[in-house]
Amino acid sequence: DKKTIDDIIVGNGFDNFIVSSSGNDTVFAGNGLDIIDVGPGDNLVDLSEDIMSKDVVFLDLTSGSNLDSNTIYGFAQGKLGDVVELRNSEFLSLNFLPLVDIDNVPVGYIDNCVLRVFGDGLDNSNDFAEYFIDDGLLNNLKLSHNNSALLISSNSQNTGEDQNLYYLNNQTGNIDVILMGQFVGNYLDIDSWSIENFVI
Repeated sequence: DKKTIDDIIVGNGFDNFIVSSSGNDTVFAGNGLDIIDVGPGDNLVDLSEDIMSKDVVFLDLTSGSNLDSNTIYGFAQGKLGDVVELRNSEFLSLNFLPLVDIDNVPVGYIDNCVLRVFGDGLDNSNDFAEYFIDDGLLNNLKLSHNNSALLISSNSQNTGEDQNLYYLNNQTGNIDVILMGQFVGNYLDIDSWSIENFVI
């Protein structure tokens, strides 16, 4: 067996390309336009910087890759903000849907979409797959066979609320849910996400 090492990587004020291997790694990107590619493990990525620059964080959807548990601090949302770049996804394109209140979920298909949902209790990632079954909180949302979607959840619309990013996929007739990462920061707002925050 290969031994995993828990790395601590500190960037500088220049444009850094940071790559870590397997292990529970901590990355402080620093200032500059940084690209961060973390390996499998429970990783912490801190994008906080004095002067905002467009940073890129790679998330790989390959089984057994870096989806163990990524916590990302200081992610700048919005058209000019940071970017999550998805590797090995099923997406050919992405559409950005309006914000959804968990108490008023519309009926519709979410194929190839980025969906944001807020409401009490949405911070428990263990329950998300159950939300899409009969009588589940998100049962009104449909995902066609062999299609995927991204879902961002928050307990409320309050600024500073932690948010989870999920990858949804329907290969078997049921919706499989993978927690890709948790975003943490004082300035996070479920309303502030943009389609420009995602690259496929």
